[in-house]
Amino acid sequence: MVCNEKLNSAAIKAKEGCKASLEEIIRFFLPMINSMAEKVWYKMPDESSLRFECYRSLKSSIGTYDAEKGDFYQYATRNLIKKRNDHLKRRKTLWKMQHPLETGGEDHEPINFIQDV
Repeated sequence: MVCNEKLNSAAIKAKEGCKASLEEIIRFFLPMINSMAEKVWYKMPDESSLRFECYRSLKSSIGTYDAEKGDFYQYATRNLIKKRNDHLKRRKTLWKMQHPLETGGEDHEPINFIQDV
């Protein structure tokens, strides 16, 4: 595990433009991002959009990180969880609006698919 001081210095270097530090930070947070996406996959049609937004949030966290205010790990983790919650609020499938294919929707009569075969 990467210690906080090493992660803080990697965030500062990545903010200055170091690609190796950026990759190190992404590698460190990758299991957390994948775990978050796997835990909520059933709540949305495509969890890859959540992963993409988490990567963007992580890069944004690097850009706005201030070492004087605290650890990068806590700052980035808080931002990732916030991004996950926002994403779920915006992208969650509305189960009430989904209807079985056989009904043809809310206002339609049932469809007999076997006749068409």
